[in-house]
Amino acid sequence: MLFRSYKNTERGFYLQWSHQAIIINGLFVDNQVGIFARFSDNLTITNTAVKGQTNVTRALTRPPFLRKLCPSTKPVIGLQMNTYINDSGDTKGLTMRNVSFTDFDSSADCIGSVAISFNPYDKRDGHFDYITSFKNVSISDTRNRSINACDAQQNLGTDEIGRAHV
Repeated sequence: MLFRSYKNTERGFYLQWSHQAIIINGLFVDNQVGIFARFSDNLTITNTAVKGQTNVTRALTRPPFLRKLCPSTKPVIGLQMNTYINDSGDTKGLTMRNVSFTDFDSSADCIGSVAISFNPYDKRDGHFDYITSFKNVSISDTRNRSINACDAQQNLGTDEIGRAHV
């Protein structure tokens, strides 16, 4: 399904308890969290662009204009995903094909901004068993910071992500 989401101060697209959801030709721009997947499985994201904080939004949110995209300590995140499967019987995790992530390194006033992060709210057993497959996924970040596995380790006790083959 075709999705567009622009300038949300929370989540651009929130998937909760979703199964077999497909995002095709999506565009997620200037959202605090572009795509948030919680308790969701068998998800496909294809031919999609996820952009952090663009120059236009940064210019429009300078004082005395609107509120910043990332108030207080909340970073800008492209995709926030599960760290574990939900035992729904259809455990295929997340598949991403032809997805680009840009403009997360330009979010200098949004400390901790990153293209991909992990859901810090739901603890389980400390293992990363959420089946995840990437093909032709590009992350443009001059800081060499594309996936934040530290949050998963610090908040959830999951330390297997850093050893995964990315």
